[in-house]
This record gives sequence, C-alpha cells and structure tokens, in this order.
Amino acid sequence: MAAAAAALASRMWGRPGAGGAERPSDVKSVVGRVASRFLGYDQQDAQEFLRFFLDALHEDSCRLGVPIPKAAQVRARRAGPFASAAAVGGACSLDECVAAFTAPEDLAKQGYRCPGCKAEACVKTTQVWRGPAVLVVVVKRFAYSAFRRAKISVSVELPQALDLRPFCAKGAPALRGRTDYSLWGVVNHSGSLHGGHYTADCRNADTGQWFCFNDSRVSTSRRPTGGASPYLLFYVRNDAAPGVGHRDGGRL
Repeated sequence: MAAAAAALASRMWGRPGAGGAERPSDVKSVVGRVASRFLGYDQQDAQEFLRFFLDALHEDSCRLGVPIPKAAQVRARRAGPFASAAAVGGACSLDECVAAFTAPEDLAKQGYRCPGCKAEACVKTTQVWRGPAVLVVVVKRFAYSAFRRAKISVSVELPQALDLRPFCAKGAPALRGRTDYSLWGVVNHSGSLHGGHYTADCRNADTGQWFCFNDSRVSTSRRPTGGASPYLLFYVRNDAAPGVGHRDGGRL
C-alpha cells in the first residue's frame, strides 16, 4: 500500500506544469484487496477510509471525533431543513464542537457504575495530552441509535487558525510547545446517509492557493469557511507546516 501511495504522489507532484487529473486506481485496488468493504463503487464513509489508510501507512496523525453541540442541533430542527444559518441562530463554531468533545460527561445517566468502588457518580472527561503535527478533526455528522439513523446537517464555521491550548489537560506535554494549528484541507460530504458525493478542498504548500477537487475536475477555490458539508478537517501545527508556513516563520 505504501508503494502504491508513493507512486501516486510521485505522479501527482513529479510533473511540474502538467495538466489533467490522476486516477488513484492503483491505491484503490490495493486498499480493496486488503479491506474488501472498500471494493466496488458503493458510497463509503470517508472517515473510515482515512482511518484505515493512515493506520496502514503507519502515519503519525491524531483524530478528534468532535460532536455537533446538542443546542445547535435543536436550533436546526426547530428552524427546519431549508433555513439559513442566520435563521437558525448562527452557525456552530468548530471551537464549540471541540469544547463539546472535551466537556465532562456524566456516566451515571448511562447506568454506569465504577467497578471498583461501585459509586454511581462517575464523570468522564477527555482532554488533549499531546498535540500531533497533523490533526485530523472528524465532525460527527452521522447519528445512529436504536430508532434513528440520520445525517446532522448543522452548519459549522471553520477557522483558519485553531488553538488547542484551552482544551489541553493540566500539565500536558503539549503545553510546553506550539498548540496553534492552521487549516490545510477539508473533505466535504453532500447528500444523505444513504447516498451522496465527496469533494475536497486543499491548500497548495508552495503558493498557498486553495483548490477544489471534484472527481476528475480540479479548480481554484477560496479558503473553506464552513457550512453543512465539511466532514473531515486537516489542521497542521504551525511549526510543522510545509512550504508557505516556513517562509513566514511557521505562522500562516
């Protein structure tokens, strides 16, 4: 798989000024042989594919599966499916999503008891301990329960800069270094739980220009600012950012 991925990257970046698009059929074929669920052309979850692909390549990456806050979901349901973000009461910010991810969770409401002391008052808290060079944020847009399966189409605002410092645990190693990140890529999903379409917005490391990748069509685009489609977000720590980041001191 690593060889197929390296060959694809070589074809994409090894022809300066060449036009057209690259078809990653070799990579898809290898992935399908290793994981049969990715065979064929049915809609698959981009986050599941990314997780499998990165684990297979042994990449040093970190994933945060951030929920969309309940209050934002309630506002969206009350406003209706065709209401604008302004009518809903404003879009939900990514910081709010990360805050919901790190908020204390009362496990007693789920019927959990501590197996050691048998106490019912159990609270779980998730915080950042070590910040990776590349942070992959998964916006939890797909909801599953015993009675309901649906896509959560709440608009989420995407900042260019993201700071993890407010979400780090006290005394975490991450606090001894840089905790500021910049947005470099977004995977978007349009459609429903049962069918849809993926596109991607990526920033060129040499020029800083954003590009939209839509199947075989590639076009220049503006920096993604949010909406109901962003699903996977790629943030790079500023002291590890490629190209543009190094030329202006690591900050984008």
